[in-house]
Amino acid sequence: MDPYRVLQLREGAPRDLVEEVYWALIGRAKHEHPAERDFALRIRELNAAYDAVVRSMDEARDRAPGPKRAAPPQRRFWRRAAAPTTPDDLYGLLHVDEQADHDVIALAARFALNQLRTRPDQQARLLAVQAARDVLLDRRLRAEYDAAAASRLAAGPPAEATAATPTTPAATASPSAGTLAGPTSPAAPRPAAAPANASTVNAGPATPTPAYADAAQHAPPSGDAAVHASASTPPTPAESAATQ
Repeated sequence: MDPYRVLQLREGAPRDLVEEVYWALIGRAKHEHPAERDFALRIRELNAAYDAVVRSMDEARDRAPGPKRAAPPQRRFWRRAAAPTTPDDLYGLLHVDEQADHDVIALAARFALNQLRTRPDQQARLLAVQAARDVLLDRRLRAEYDAAAASRLAAGPPAEATAATPTTPAATASPSAGTLAGPTSPAAPRPAAAPANASTVNAGPATPTPAYADAAQHAPPSGDAAVHASASTPPTPAESAATQ
């Protein structure tokens, strides 16, 4: 059993409102349940719901930080709803259940207006409570409001618009140990290769010269090669004079 649902209120309703609604439901229980047995069951149900709500309020007050008070004040200023589902939650504004009847809604609206009339800084909330009372006490307007609320609940919460995340280039290789990491810059374009001349193109790939052939070209002549080299070399004028 939900004690707040039995009292046709929302969780977080002020204690004074709970008491007024409780006594109002007790007063009309005899007319709604003329049979003695039904009347006794209804009274037992209301008493159990009221005791559970008041007990939960006392436990919440004891758990709250700060100095403890022996009893709550007789009158409290109007408080916000415990957890309104939407900013235009008219039932949460009056602290009543969605299944609350006409008399309970009228009592809660009157209670809220009496509280807010003594608060000059709550004029905006006073107008909101008056608008909620006018809608919920009119059968046609209340039916339209309930239908709109049910359609919003079935549709679900609106999708949040998310900004498109720009794509980032692939991560580059990490710098060397001696280089400080910094923002990477785009690679410079490579210069175009110089065109080869016609001879190089027609000659084909060059044949590498073996190391031993290169050494033989630069080695000094020896043996018969040296004799032939000296014979082939013409004598100098000094050598010709000495021979004569």
